[in-house]
Amino acid sequence: YFKQKTSSLATTLYRLISINDCLICMFSVVVLPTMMSGSRKGYLFNIPFICSLWIHIFQVLTRVSIALTAYLSISRAYAVVYPLQHWRLADVDVFLGTYSVLLLLITIIPTFVGIKHTVYQPNAGICWIISTNNTKHSKAIEVWDIIENLIDCTTLAVPVLPISFSCAITIFKIINIRTFSLARIQAKSPTSPKEQNQSTATPTSVQGTSRDSECSNAAAPYSNLGGRSQRATVTIIIFTAVYFIFNFPLIILYTLYIITILKYSYPGPFFSSTFMLTYSWHLMEPFGVVVNSFINPWIYVFRFRDFYYWIQTESFLRKFY
Repeated sequence: YFKQKTSSLATTLYRLISINDCLICMFSVVVLPTMMSGSRKGYLFNIPFICSLWIHIFQVLTRVSIALTAYLSISRAYAVVYPLQHWRLADVDVFLGTYSVLLLLITIIPTFVGIKHTVYQPNAGICWIISTNNTKHSKAIEVWDIIENLIDCTTLAVPVLPISFSCAITIFKIINIRTFSLARIQAKSPTSPKEQNQSTATPTSVQGTSRDSECSNAAAPYSNLGGRSQRATVTIIIFTAVYFIFNFPLIILYTLYIITILKYSYPGPFFSSTFMLTYSWHLMEPFGVVVNSFINPWIYVFRFRDFYYWIQTESFLRKFY
């Protein structure tokens, strides 16, 4: 669907987000048998190669998902604030490629040098990368744990802030644009009987010239934000809001974690319970992103009218209609 659309920054980002969401959901299927079993058997995760491959790729996909959402939200806010300036499409490919490679190297190198290893954790029902017990590399393990915590906080929790800020700017600008539009409508229509009488005796070309031109000049920079563009902006706001709902708890979790390692010794008072120590991390980090990826296509269905029509007429799902 997105491939046949006119090439634009938003379309390219939606296409990449859709591919990434699809991969996240596909990789989550492997977890279902484990989570549904009472004894939390590892099944495929008992194979070391599959366990290692899954967690390395899954970590990259979840972080890329957050980065693409941030790119989408910030670029739309920039387009609304500076409608005559555009981000280049080539920058998206460069950003995505560089970011994905860096994330993959960050997860692979520590396991390659022996300071990290992949294990299946029955309590969480997924594979995870943890530090080794090798006393020979104890100092390197300690340093890398600090670096890894900073990277996780930067790639998972911190993006919530610029995404929320850019979304707020977009909402504010949309309200301003609609206020300008309303002012133009009011400027063109007479509001009192005296003005109505004057309007019948005054040529149409002269009526409301000063007020109309004043509002037009104020709204001129946003003249290219028509109905379709505003609808697209609202769609991105909804898209961002869904992301915020499923990822904001993660920034709270990392805030508690930073307070714990600075003031206490982990797990400390915040992570002393079984839920906070084990389940909270896996519930907030991997599966919050998974649910977000599952919901995104439904946003397309309800917000993109031609997308729903495409599903009914051209996609492989048309046989069900």
